[in-house]
Amino acid sequence: YELEQKNLIRHIRFSNEEDVVPLIPFVAPNGLAPVEMYKHTGMNIRMYNASQLLFPKCRLFYPKMGSLSNEVRNAILNNVPMGLSVGVISKHLCPEYCSRLESSSEELKKISVEGLYEDADITGFSTDVVVKK
Repeated sequence: YELEQKNLIRHIRFSNEEDVVPLIPFVAPNGLAPVEMYKHTGMNIRMYNASQLLFPKCRLFYPKMGSLSNEVRNAILNNVPMGLSVGVISKHLCPEYCSRLESSSEELKKISVEGLYEDADITGFSTDVVVKK
């Protein structure tokens, strides 16, 4: 988070709902303790299958520090059992990503990396440094 707060790094990662690969590792080795909980950083745009009528085509997630509701939501949605499904491998392959990117394209054209990071409601922080394009 420190590098993001200082405007030294900005990134968006895309993931498919029911793709278990982006949900791992959930623990990582640490020099002081045997394992430490692992948390992805950066913006995550999760894309959903267009045939699921109750889901949006894509949704933004960010691991906002200090937000209990954000932590609970991420714990529920970003866990390995939620990523398991029939055809679990196919959810991680390029054809599925391409299909979901295409179905989400109109929503994705409305956002930018800079715009997302400038929104303190998303990140939980604000900065005075302007990100150069």
